[in-house]
Amino acid sequence: MKIPQSIRSIYQDLEYSYSKLKKLIDDEFKNTLPQEWHYISRLKKDESFTLKVESGRYKTIDAFDDLRMYMKWKDKIGSRPTGLDGLLFEVQIKTFLQHAWAIATHDLIYKSDEKNWAKERIAYQVKAMLEHAEVSINEADQLSKSSSIKKSNPETKKIKQIIKVLKEMWPAAALPQNLKLLAINLKAILKELNLTSQDLRAILKKETEENLGVKALNLSPFGIVIQALFNQQRDKMCMLLSSEHNRISVFIHQEVNIPSELDLSKFNNNVSYT
Repeated sequence: MKIPQSIRSIYQDLEYSYSKLKKLIDDEFKNTLPQEWHYISRLKKDESFTLKVESGRYKTIDAFDDLRMYMKWKDKIGSRPTGLDGLLFEVQIKTFLQHAWAIATHDLIYKSDEKNWAKERIAYQVKAMLEHAEVSINEADQLSKSSSIKKSNPETKKIKQIIKVLKEMWPAAALPQNLKLLAINLKAILKELNLTSQDLRAILKKETEENLGVKALNLSPFGIVIQALFNQQRDKMCMLLSSEHNRISVFIHQEVNIPSELDLSKFNNNVSYT
């Protein structure tokens, strides 16, 4: 596209300053933003700059007035002057879903040689769905209490019951953040042993009274449960590990004290041992 010299000159003057500013801002943001945040920066191309100017929506062409957020660069006290003090720039803060939508539909909406209402309609319908998804995620706690959604099933109830037992038996600091996964792992073993969450509570209490139980410092909560099952439900554990129809593999830490009469080599198909 042909760019008039008058606009090109202004763009080139601005480009020099803003290229320097971009590097300073990049260093500033990358050193302060949390690692999990996604950060990108860009300078407008001369063609995009020209099209914005030609829209007639801007009173001046050295600073657009539709910025998401206005910020000005300010030199740090005592540092060498950059020559950019007071230079205006734009900051946009988007969620990951908003960013994904912008990338996926940018060329469809903005960089086209034709006006296609149907394509734009699709793009904005997708945006509306993503916004709905974000609202649902942000309000998940409240939405989950809705009578039309608040439903459960037997497996979910079992997991919740196991989580309750774990919270009763251990302080929060001793439990993993992903407590649900621990409960799922234990549920699979309890199911094979035909034991309930109430049985688990009783087993752990007895193990804690007779041995270290939940007070053991060299085992994870999962390992402590396995140790308790060996001590309190030995016959069932033997049947589980020796069964030819066993549907799970039981992980056993080296720190677990295996009863001397048990030979784990006979249970290789059912034991994951480290």
